[in-house]
Amino acid sequence: MPRAELRVLPLPDVAEGAVRVEVECPASTTGITQIPAPGCPELAVESMTTILAYRHAEECGRCDLAGVHAAGDRELRDMVERASEARRDRRVRAYAADRRN
Repeated sequence: MPRAELRVLPLPDVAEGAVRVEVECPASTTGITQIPAPGCPELAVESMTTILAYRHAEECGRCDLAGVHAAGDRELRDMVERASEARRDRRVRAYAADRRN
């Protein structure tokens, strides 16, 4: 399985504090750009990395994202995994309930 690589690219030509985060594998590149603006919330690069890892997995689905996840926001990843597990549990319970009736 090919390994995805993470790139964090400062964009000082665009705006002070602007950054682009990319996840690249042989099959595709997925990216997100953040340009700070007054009054708008900013994500930490680690949070952007975690969001992007899930997005790349959805779009590509053919690469190892362990290194990308390791560079991301662990707390955010744990929250997503708990939510996904709860959603799976609800689907299984709903399926089982339909089968019993």
